[in-house]
Parts: sequence; structure tokens; C-alpha cells
Amino acid sequence: MRNLIKMERYKLLRDKLYLVLLAGYFILGLTSSAGYKGSYAAVENRSIPVNTLYDLFNSMAADVLILLVPVGALLALVVGREFHRRNISMLVSSGHDRRQILLAKAVVLLPAYAAIPMLFPLGGVIRELGNYSLEQPGWILLNIVRSALYVWFLSIALFSLAMVFGFVIQNGVVAGIAGMITYFAMMYLFATLAGFGMKQINWFLPLYHMRSVLDPKTSFLTISPIVLGGLWIVAGLLIMWYKFRRSDIK
Repeated sequence: MRNLIKMERYKLLRDKLYLVLLAGYFILGLTSSAGYKGSYAAVENRSIPVNTLYDLFNSMAADVLILLVPVGALLALVVGREFHRRNISMLVSSGHDRRQILLAKAVVLLPAYAAIPMLFPLGGVIRELGNYSLEQPGWILLNIVRSALYVWFLSIALFSLAMVFGFVIQNGVVAGIAGMITYFAMMYLFATLAGFGMKQINWFLPLYHMRSVLDPKTSFLTISPIVLGGLWIVAGLLIMWYKFRRSDIK
């Protein structure tokens, strides 16, 4: 298991597309932070003024939703490509346990890809450090870390679906296209349901909780995003394992 994780990390850190997205999202945050200084809308489209670096981080993190699409599509492509290029087949034929292969990929790829969108608001905060008061740096940092961890965890939950496409379709290009279409459709569904005030249905989407945790009215520690995110991750792993253990890979 440890060797499989090391191998996945090695491949990840040499994946040019992954590194380009890392740099691109950070640079995008650096260059577009000025457009997020007014106000932002959380889950109920209530206008929230941006008065601190914490507010700025939340303002930019609220726009992370659309930035999730290319990242999720890339993850689906990468995982599907592993099957298409027979890399998975070689691991199985060399005697590695399928459960460990699946877990190694999930442990490395999901947190790593979920970190990419977070570089967008991080870049903005770094760019605007000198333009906001730092009278309570501990409070500001604590709340930024809190928002970042929630959005990062919910991104992991959302990207578990991208890995499902890779394991089920087992073709990089097709899985990537399916991922992109599905994430765009999910964004449209979320926006439509929010427009009609159908909060009960939206509750089952990680996108809803990504927005809700960015509202200052939400309690510092809220359980529902953790529960919902955990359910998505577990469901994704179970679907991947169900498909993987029945795949005719030699």
C-alpha cells in the first residue's frame, strides 16, 4: 500500500496538466482579486459585504464552484487514462491487491485535486494583504482556515464522482467528457433549484454546502457538510470498488 501511494504521488507531481492548473488557478486569484472587494452572495443570494481578508477569501471561494468543472474533468480523464493505457492492468497482473490500488489512488488524487481550486482565493488573499486591516490576525486566519477546510473537504466529495467516471468508463477522453458534462449539469441544477428556493433538494449537493459554509451566519462548526460530504465519498468508493473488482483486468 505504501509503495502504491508513493507511486501515485510520483506520477502526480510529474503530471504537467496538474501542475499547470495549480499555477493557473493561483495566478488567476492574484490577478482577479480586485473584482471581489464589493460583496458576495452565499447560499440564499443575500448580499454580504467584504470588509476583511476573511470576507475576501469567502467572496472568491464562492466563485470556486465554476472552477471545479475543469478540475473534475481532468481527474476523470487521468483515472480513465490509467485503464486505457493498461497501467491498472499491469498493477493487477503484478500481484497488487485491487482494494489497495483503489485506495492508493483515492488517498492521493482526491485531496490533491481538491486543493487546486483553493489556490484561487488563496492567491487573492495574498495579493490583497496590504489593503485590509490586520487588527485581529488570529481570528481572520482561523476563519480562513475553517472556510478552506470545508470547501476542500466538499471538493473531495464532489471529485469522488470524477473518479467514479474513470473507474466505470475506463477510457480517459470519454470519462473526461462525461465528467465535464455532469458537473456543468450539476451547476445548472443547483442554480435552478436555488432560484426556486428548493433548499431541501439542494441539500444533497455538495455545491449547496460549499456556499452555505461561506455565510458568516453559519455556525463555526456545522455538521451537515461533513455528513453529506462523507456520504458522497463513501458512496463513490463503494461504486468504484463494485465496478473494479468485477472488471476483467489481467
